[in-house]
Amino acid sequence: MDPLNSLRLATVSVEFNLTALYFVALVVAGMVALIVRHKLRQWRTDRVCRQISEAVMRYFAPMGIEVDVETYSQFEGRRFVVAINSEPIKKFRYSFIVEQSLVREVRKATGRQIEKVYWRFPLGRAVGDAPADEPEDRYLAQGQALAVGEAGYGVEETSWEQYQQAVKANESGKPPG
Repeated sequence: MDPLNSLRLATVSVEFNLTALYFVALVVAGMVALIVRHKLRQWRTDRVCRQISEAVMRYFAPMGIEVDVETYSQFEGRRFVVAINSEPIKKFRYSFIVEQSLVREVRKATGRQIEKVYWRFPLGRAVGDAPADEPEDRYLAQGQALAVGEAGYGVEETSWEQYQQAVKANESGKPPG
């Protein structure tokens, strides 16, 4: 037996169905369009977030305050949330007042509305760790002293009778004793 004669050859014929080919091409083009649209929206949102962050930093620059700003987008770039990291400064004690003028200034500069502003005051070092050439921040030291418990507030166990005496004295207006 000749090996060439024993091989059976199969022929395959392929027909192109143009309707199916057009349908597949349309689906692929639609998917590419959706991906491009998503990437374009993400790029625009990132650009607006950078603009808002720069506007917030420009707002604090004339005051001599260095802040770290992170801006987040909600609802595909329609609402924005700003997170501000700053050292604890007494000017920020009433940060809601600063926040109102900051929101107005950002709206004026970028045309975008900030929905919320979150403040974060990370503590970089302990109270007594200030270098000799750098003056200690009294406001920071006061806040840390309150946090540690040097303000004179304490909690301790007491008997039920002492509690009732304190409640009666409080209701009558006399100091407990």
